[in-house]
Amino acid sequence: MPNYRRGQGFVEYILLVLLLGIISASALKITGVDVGDLFTSVANTLSNKSNTVFADTFSDLSNWKSIFGPNRWSVLDGNLVTTSAGDQRIMETSNLPNDYVITTTAQLLSGGGYGIMFRLTPSGSSYAGYSFQLDEGYGNKFVLRKYSANGTEISTPIAVSNPPAGFDFMLPIK
Repeated sequence: MPNYRRGQGFVEYILLVLLLGIISASALKITGVDVGDLFTSVANTLSNKSNTVFADTFSDLSNWKSIFGPNRWSVLDGNLVTTSAGDQRIMETSNLPNDYVITTTAQLLSGGGYGIMFRLTPSGSSYAGYSFQLDEGYGNKFVLRKYSANGTEISTPIAVSNPPAGFDFMLPIK
């Protein structure tokens, strides 16, 4: 009969669970998953806590600034719309954190393309930042661009990609 000590099995189970946790965390790190972000995401999901730092119902455009092209933006039935063709850009002027997720619904009602600009930094009467676009000029492809402090694109796009198979350009993007 082996010589067991009281509580020995419990300590062995704790060590085994700890070892499995270390192996799992290492495997996630090797595959590029940030364990801290994963833990925060799971904790927020379980607690039903929202981390929304900005939301806009577009009841008015008082926090929005025109940064490029004609300022023909308006609010129609709670939607941000423009009545003019051509390149136009507006910037939300709230202070946002460095890292965030953008969730939006966008719809192309007629020709051209559209984009979502993010990590914008005001620079005098211009801006610097990034833009994720559905770009007609690239054959209706998704394009990621970077803009310098004077609002001009730096070199060529960072990335260009085809939309997923079956992507309908006229349906709302969610």
